[in-house]
Amino acid sequence: MSTVSIVRVHQSRVTEAVRRAVGLVHGLSVIKPGDTVLIKPNLVKPSLSGSGIITDARLTEAVVELVLEHGPRRVTIGEGSSVGYDFPGQVDSLAAMEISGTAEVARKFGLQMIDLNHVTRSCKSKHGTRTSCTPSASPGQLLKRMSSSTSP
Repeated sequence: MSTVSIVRVHQSRVTEAVRRAVGLVHGLSVIKPGDTVLIKPNLVKPSLSGSGIITDARLTEAVVELVLEHGPRRVTIGEGSSVGYDFPGQVDSLAAMEISGTAEVARKFGLQMIDLNHVTRSCKSKHGTRTSCTPSASPGQLLKRMSSSTSP
């Protein structure tokens, strides 16, 4: 059974509302020190924060702050925007992150951003030498690789 919380934001106090909402569902106790966390906002298309079309960057920032309090080894913001925004020459997920303000959140906290529509290779290196590369990864495979990686 899933638990959902809905909290009203008062006077633009987004962080306070997110903390309250997360607290109502017993927090983020699933995150342990040293874990790898992927935060996946809903940036279905390039839109400004506050438009109501996408996840507001202020909400993403509040979630990042909460997650970082749990001591994860790595936090990444990843998105695979809607079909039509991920074709060559079109606006991609990273551009949607820029337009929405999500990229600014990532930079503020020093987080990596990934476009889940364009994950093409994952290479592991040992002592600075590339030892193996695997083509196209699903998001699940990418998370597994991120968790097993030793570099921040």
